[in-house]
Amino acid sequence: MFKRRDERKEELKSKVASYYRSKLFPWNFIFEDVDRQSLEHFMSFAAQAAAGVVPSKDVSKEDALRIITEGVRSIVNNFLLCADDADAVALHGRFASDYPFAMSQCFVYAVLSMLSLKLDDVVDVNTISDLLGADVRELRRKEEFLLGLAEDCKSKGRNPKILGASLLGRKVLLEDGTYVGRVKDIIFDSETRNLELRVNTRLKDFENVPFDDIRLNLYNRSVIIEKK
Repeated sequence: MFKRRDERKEELKSKVASYYRSKLFPWNFIFEDVDRQSLEHFMSFAAQAAAGVVPSKDVSKEDALRIITEGVRSIVNNFLLCADDADAVALHGRFASDYPFAMSQCFVYAVLSMLSLKLDDVVDVNTISDLLGADVRELRRKEEFLLGLAEDCKSKGRNPKILGASLLGRKVLLEDGTYVGRVKDIIFDSETRNLELRVNTRLKDFENVPFDDIRLNLYNRSVIIEKK
């Protein structure tokens, strides 16, 4: 018997939330089986996300592990925050439901590529694969494929443009998912000399939001106002 679409969505959200709570996070997201076309779709998004968090200077393997863990946590939170969003389907099409796993995997290998590392450098791959009951040989093949995609993105500069005019009309949310409004303009504050988003909202505290106080949710390209 075929499951209804809303039932499949709830199952996916439940699975993602369960993986998120697991002691094997974030590696359980990395070992999940994902269609290669989905990985090809998300790598350009992941490459941009990685470029925004990987320092230009050399970093330790401990720092790389922190960047990976925090990045995957952000990806999963973005999905759980907006899991039913129609904008995500419009942006990613049939790949939207793969986002938490495919985007996580692409992000990890985009980071590793930027740092000239491999997954073995930051985690004991054999031990994790044993704990998850995963085929380590398949992971090695996927690693080669993903590192190749990441290198291709770097060489061709294939990153989606997400700033400037592309933000106009985007939904603005608080970190808990509260709807604030939509971006209606981008302005330059001559006093603070900072860029700000002007938001069409009834919440006066969020009519003008500094760029430093926002992040972009690459799942549906909504704007998230971060707590400071």
